[in-house]
Amino acid sequence: MCAIAGTINIHDREVLKTMLKLMAHRGPDDQGEYYDNLNKVSLGHCRLSILDLSPAGHQPMLNAHGTIVAVFNGEIYNYKELRSELILKGYTFHSNTDTEVLIYGYEEYGADIFKRLDGMWAVAIYDNVRHLLVLSRDPAGMKPLYVYRNKNVLAFSSEIGALANAVSAESLTLNNDSTAMYLAHRYIFGIKTIYKEVENIPVSSTMSISLDTMETKTELHYVPQKKSISMSIDQAVVEFTHLFDKSVLATLQSDVPVGLFLSGGIDSALVGHTVKRIGHPLKSFTVGFENPNFDEGMIASRIAKHIGLPHTTWLMTAKDVKVDIYKILDAFGQPFADMSALPTYYASRMARQDGYKVILTGDGADELFGGYPTHYLPKLLHIYEHLPQFFDSLFASIADVLPYRHTKLGAREKILRFLLGVRHPYQIAHAKWKLIFNSRELELLILPAKHDIYMRTPDFKEFFDMILSRDETDAVIKADFMSFLPYDCLVKSDISAMQNGIELRSPFLNKDIIDFAWHLPSSMKAGLFKTKIILRKALSEVLPPAIMHLPKRGFVPPLSIWLARELKSVMFDILCECNIAKAGFLNYNYILTLMEEHISRRQDHSAKLWCLMGLVRFYSKLLPRKIY
Repeated sequence: MCAIAGTINIHDREVLKTMLKLMAHRGPDDQGEYYDNLNKVSLGHCRLSILDLSPAGHQPMLNAHGTIVAVFNGEIYNYKELRSELILKGYTFHSNTDTEVLIYGYEEYGADIFKRLDGMWAVAIYDNVRHLLVLSRDPAGMKPLYVYRNKNVLAFSSEIGALANAVSAESLTLNNDSTAMYLAHRYIFGIKTIYKEVENIPVSSTMSISLDTMETKTELHYVPQKKSISMSIDQAVVEFTHLFDKSVLATLQSDVPVGLFLSGGIDSALVGHTVKRIGHPLKSFTVGFENPNFDEGMIASRIAKHIGLPHTTWLMTAKDVKVDIYKILDAFGQPFADMSALPTYYASRMARQDGYKVILTGDGADELFGGYPTHYLPKLLHIYEHLPQFFDSLFASIADVLPYRHTKLGAREKILRFLLGVRHPYQIAHAKWKLIFNSRELELLILPAKHDIYMRTPDFKEFFDMILSRDETDAVIKADFMSFLPYDCLVKSDISAMQNGIELRSPFLNKDIIDFAWHLPSSMKAGLFKTKIILRKALSEVLPPAIMHLPKRGFVPPLSIWLARELKSVMFDILCECNIAKAGFLNYNYILTLMEEHISRRQDHSAKLWCLMGLVRFYSKLLPRKIY
């Protein structure tokens, strides 16, 4: 895991140097720059050394003739097979890195090399023969890559914040659609970012930019391949286990020790069990909390002991967050409010302090195998739609008398969220169940004069339109894989880990596993009040039933309690009236009401307040740079 950056038609070398300086945490082991003054191209790299720790792995890396230059972030798991293939074709290698394999693979196959890769990557290749800059991202979107374009100028970077701070502030404008998207869902999805001029390179895509005309061509290099899934659940478990063993083994390739983030769930437990069965040394890490309603540390310790892994738990406190909260919020470079970034940050710091650079995770299992309650809710919708509308009011009345408990999602909140989606098609319901601010709340939050600009509740139609499935359960699982996974979960994981110089790898996100899950019948993924059916079956003889059947809890800190107590002063500092005014469209009186209701424990507004803290912190830091 590293940082990459580069420019086209930008003469000032300070632009590249600034981006690299701001991303030094991603690659503290080495740094390099490349400049072609004639063609006005620059490339830069910050290195986290994992494969071939010698100076031979220095980047930017060139081919033998100096005509192809690459900067690479990620890991290619099948690089050894590709290397052997290229040696037979006459290529000579001078390192044991996957970057060099990628360079000569591109020299041999052009951009088609990305169709042959298995792994995680964000890469930039400068092709001086064809006069191209080629940018590519992996099939799941594990590695980030952002592009700034303005007329004939282009810059790219692994982080939005580095990109925005390096280019001219006057050349950036805020994207109001993205702000509306963030207020609805706590993150910005698709190719959009908070800036109109900055976009995500699409997941699983390769973008080629002509240096002569600045024309751009973007192509998919991967779509899930059809596999024969005409089998029983027991046969499917055998097939999955075979594929997962191979995937885990691939992700263990490293010249430095590999660890595991172990939660109280089955995804990371399956990874840990597989590594242990393969016979590879592994230490696990988790974050715990003093509050038992949120703590998964005890469960993770039980799982680690049962599997036989050495294990360390970090007890995360509000005092820790109070010290680091501004650094964590600012790290994302745009508004972002997944509160599980907090424990991920501290787990990464703990692992790094223990000498680790590479950590395995269970990322992607929920979005491939049906791990969220929203994945079986379409089935519940069909049952509920036969009830008269009187029941809507009845259940709302029941929810109103249930207490707010400032714990993880309780019965009251679950009922009210479900009612938001009833009487709607499942695609619309799926978006409504995920809302942070619903339409009525947005009307109170946004100043009346700004309603036309920000009063929107974006849905996931663009993703559902790409899914060729009449199976509603299958469709919502795939929609989450295409939206929530790459633009929330993996962003959270990447930024939180890389702030501490940690590379995260997930065996669930290799091609064979994606292919398998994509065409697996939904009945083996989620059923009514059942999630990750096939994974639970695979682990049924490994973990005790008491752990296997625990409800999904999510990696969520007790922020609802902390915002009412230890972090109250920080919340008021960020959401002060002067900072709210800088945003220019938020109603301070409504936000003050949210804070007062939360502190008095009359309601739990932690998700809303954390969302607003991320947004207002962004605006309060942004305004001095004169971006409009």
